[in-house]
Amino acid sequence: MTNANEIEKFICDTYGRNGFVHYCNIAIESIKCGEAILSFEVEDDTHTNGAHSDMSILTFAMSSVVLSRAYYKLLELGAQHTSNMSSLFREVRQVGIKEEKNLLQVTKGVNTQRDILFAGGILAAAGGYLARKPDAVVDDVFTIVVNMTKGLVKNELEHLDKKTKLTAGELLYKKYGITGIRCEVEKVFPVCVILECRH
Repeated sequence: MTNANEIEKFICDTYGRNGFVHYCNIAIESIKCGEAILSFEVEDDTHTNGAHSDMSILTFAMSSVVLSRAYYKLLELGAQHTSNMSSLFREVRQVGIKEEKNLLQVTKGVNTQRDILFAGGILAAAGGYLARKPDAVVDDVFTIVVNMTKGLVKNELEHLDKKTKLTAGELLYKKYGITGIRCEVEKVFPVCVILECRH
């Protein structure tokens, strides 16, 4: 199996080590830091599970390995994409579904970071697409994500009556009207932008 380092090398050799590859590395390091923060602040320490009876620091570490590989695959996918953004999103979802299965396999069915896989994967693909463009800036990622995910909430959450098996996000929407990570992505992470503007 191709590992994350090999994929990163391929992308850097082909498209150059620009900022977007660097951001992918930052995203992966952030996930690793998140594991440590979670174990310290929420779960008290790495020896107890705290409120998360179905997961531990090891569960997060295992799923983070899957996320690392997935991000580089999606970065490469975006870098090689030549069609429109809606088709890129469809391709990202196909990769995401496969990687989600890998994630659930290593965690033995525990949902640790599916939302991070979803949101981070879209950003990785958008970054990969822009990696070929020497004049691209970070704000261009927002435009790519908007074009990729246009109509996401309406298309995926407003027609759930026909589905028999719902995800956690779909259940939240059906029961409480919470649009969750899909809305965050479609609106290009407004909570993150607001927090960034305050600092």
